[in-house]
Amino acid sequence: MARSMQGLDKLMRKLDQLGGNTGNALKVGIAQATKEVQRKAKLLAPSNDGYLRTSIHADVEVKGELIIGRVFTNLEYAPYVEFGTGPVGESSDKGDMPAEVLNQLAYKQNGWWIHESQIDSDVAEKYHFYKIETNQGIFYYTEGQPAQPFLHPALVESEKRIGTIVRAALRKEIEKLGGKS
Repeated sequence: MARSMQGLDKLMRKLDQLGGNTGNALKVGIAQATKEVQRKAKLLAPSNDGYLRTSIHADVEVKGELIIGRVFTNLEYAPYVEFGTGPVGESSDKGDMPAEVLNQLAYKQNGWWIHESQIDSDVAEKYHFYKIETNQGIFYYTEGQPAQPFLHPALVESEKRIGTIVRAALRKEIEKLGGKS
């Protein structure tokens, strides 16, 4: 989610005039900002066993002129937590998630059965899944889970702080070169 930061161009010009490395200073600032979003996402992520929280990573990549900060998780089930599942997920509140993201989601429109071999009975009981016993084993019924956004809200809650962090990294580089920001 690209945003412009007020005063950033002025600081970058000043750093360039002093012979500084704008790209490196921006990379440092963006790395610090992504750590801020990562910290916030870990606080907002729901936790049963802690795997989701510990799977949230931050990195910075340079692609030509672009410096890209990412906060992400590679857990297979993380999108199901962020956006919810089934009719329950579709109808749940997703905060101020952008329409361009929401328009790409597709939800299963009816409930489904889960065999006991695919779910821990304690989890099924915790979420009050309907349960039947058959000669093929126990089955639990669900209509999905509500969305529990944590990545997008972490970014939104950190937006003002991101600008402050990046500007501070540029100012620090300017001060190292003997200039005043």
